[in-house]
Formats: sequence, structure tokens, C-alpha cells
Amino acid sequence: KAIYDGFYTDNFSSTVLLALLDSISSSSENEKNKACAASIKDQITMLLPGYPPPGFELLDKDNKLVSLEDFANRYVYLCFCNSFSYTCRMDLELLRGLNSRHRDHLTIITIITDGEHSILEELVSSNNYDWLFLHIGRQPDVLMDYQARVQPSYFLIGKDGKLIQSPAPGPG
Repeated sequence: KAIYDGFYTDNFSSTVLLALLDSISSSSENEKNKACAASIKDQITMLLPGYPPPGFELLDKDNKLVSLEDFANRYVYLCFCNSFSYTCRMDLELLRGLNSRHRDHLTIITIITDGEHSILEELVSSNNYDWLFLHIGRQPDVLMDYQARVQPSYFLIGKDGKLIQSPAPGPG
């Protein structure tokens, strides 16, 4: 717990604390200490740039299951959005332009957090959005995994599958 707490202060080097956790999880003779150190490292690095983001498997507008792993070797601009939010609606229009200019090397994924999948279907079809929209219904914990308490929230993931910016700036 002290290592976890120390990571979020300026009193200790985060690099040294991560190395300490690696050392404990790989060389401790106590299995509980190994598991605890690995768990703490996972919690600390979950949304840090340079580390893999939490995975997900969500349904698209056609009820096809889509995984973050499906976009290996692509840049991914991940957006959490609620269709009732004015800011989200404005950002969706900006994402339309971003998608048309950069679709060759950037995949935009918008995760709709509204309650019903039908809202996603209506939103996409009525606005002719032509990038990937997913619905959170199958895996609602993904909001907690990404700590997306505010919407819209954005994340930029590199071709190597690791976070580049977390959170990332919005399209504006």
C-alpha cells in the first residue's frame, strides 16, 4: 500500500517504484507478495502512457462484437460519449472531419454510454456517421477501467497497442 500511495506523491521516483514492484512480483518467494505487487503495478499503470490500455469487447451498430485488439498496428482515437450531452454532439461533428482527413492511419472509436443499444443505432443512422461506434451495454465496467467519469473523454493509443495520451485532448 505504501508503494501505491508513494507513486502518487512527488516524494519517490515512479520509475524506481515500478522497478521495485517488478522485482517483488518476479523474485519474491511469497506468492501473496508476488500477486499483490503485480496487482498494484496493474492498477498504477492501467492508464499511464507507454502501457497497454484496458481491453474491451463491445457490440457495434450491427451487433457485431468488436475488441480493442482488432486494431493492432493502427492508431486509435478512443472516445467515450453520451448522446444526450451537447458537448459530445458537437465533438461528434468534429470527429466527422477528423475521420475524413485521417482515416488511412487513424481509427476513431466512439463508445456510446447511453442505456439502450437502439440509441447508438439511431444516432449513427440519423447523422450518417461513418466511423466505428460501439455500445457500452455488454461491458459497463469499461467506463471505470478508463476512469471516464466525464464525457466526452478521449484516449490516444499507438500502433504498438500502448497509450500515447491518457487522457487525450478532444478533437477541438
